[in-house]
This record gives sequence, C-alpha cells and structure tokens, in this order.
Amino acid sequence: HRSQCVQGCRDGDATFEAVVDDACVHSMGEPSDLHHRTDTTATGVRLDPIEATLAHETFEIEDATKDSRFKDNPLVTGEVGVRFYAAHPLTTADGHALGGLCLIGRKPKKLNALQRDTIRNLANIIMTLFSIRKKELEVTHRRENAERALSESEERFRALIDNLPSFINLKDRDGHYHLINRKHVEVF
Repeated sequence: HRSQCVQGCRDGDATFEAVVDDACVHSMGEPSDLHHRTDTTATGVRLDPIEATLAHETFEIEDATKDSRFKDNPLVTGEVGVRFYAAHPLTTADGHALGGLCLIGRKPKKLNALQRDTIRNLANIIMTLFSIRKKELEVTHRRENAERALSESEERFRALIDNLPSFINLKDRDGHYHLINRKHVEVF
C-alpha cells in the first residue's frame, strides 16, 4: 500500500524539500548541525530503525553511540559521525506508514517541547502535501479519462453522421456551418 500512496508524488519532492529545509533551519536551530533525510543516505545505508516508522510519536536518540540499535551503524561509526537522530512517522489518514521525517545531527542533543511540536507539525504538513498531490493526480487522471471518452464519443458520432445516406448540416444563425457530413460534401 505504501507504494500506491506515494506513486506519482515524486514531482512534489522539491516542494517537500523546501518546506523541510526552511522549517528545520528556522525552527530546529543549529542549521549546520541538523540535516533531514527521508529514507537512506547516498551510500544506501539505512539509519532509521523500524521503531521510527512504526511509532505514532516522535522517535528520538539523543546519542547514537550509546544506543544499542545505532552504535554499530556505519553512519554512526564512520565519517558521517551521526550522534543525534529523531524521526516522526509520515502516516496516511488511513494509518499506513510511508516513512519518517528524520533529523540527524553530529552532536548529541535532546529535542525540547517546541522542537518536538515542530517535527510533528512538519510531518503533518508533508502528509498534507502528499494528500493534495495525490488528489491532484487523481483529478488529472479522471480528466484525461473523460477527455479520452469524449474524443471516442465524438469519433463514433462523426462516423455515424458520415455514413448516413442523407446529407446533414448544422448552421448557426449567421449561416456558418458547424457540422456537415460526407454526403453533404458530395452533393454540394
């Protein structure tokens, strides 16, 4: 179900990135120390444990070197040097977890109440944007289907009119033709 929820939402990534960047810098502080990640690093090594995605509230690790779930992770032990980690689940209205909005820092840290509220609010904003994007895509799909059905209907109508044995035309009050069939063209 996760892939169905996010399918086609990739076009909105720049919007999500901008919202998260702006909010992290202004609300979370330490812009040079905090970074957000949506799933994996460039190396493909996952940092977030399953609890981050399944939780209903913000999941936080103040010092990753002291947490048994993180301490051996290459992102903690290696050059990246992750120490602080927090994630809030990105959950659809019907309860499906899509992932988490993650904050990563190179210094141990504890979120204060305002910061916890901010990450929760950011996650809600992101899910609202996902929902809007999904609805936009559904509307676009319905419109494309309606346009295709109208075009097919017009083609069938045109074929019917063109194959009638009598001539047919449709003029407006000014005498301009809006519809003529093949027989009309042959006769006139």
